[in-house]
Amino acid sequence: QLRAVSTDADSAPYAPPAQMCYLGDTGDDMRAARAAGMIAIGCVAPNHDFEADQRTLEDAGAQLVLASPNELAVLL
Repeated sequence: QLRAVSTDADSAPYAPPAQMCYLGDTGDDMRAARAAGMIAIGCVAPNHDFEADQRTLEDAGAQLVLASPNELAVLL
């Protein structure tokens, strides 16, 4: 479950990596997210083949693949 990050002036903004999302459109983005322990969310670039990019992103570790970054708002 995701939660808001603290922005209190006396503490640095922080949430555990497992509660953070990393949104990216490349396999490298997904590998970076997983290496950091974050939730890896892939997003297929406009005018790309969704199925082909979805496979690529999932093979690189995406836990969820969106057709548009606008879909992220529904999840939050």
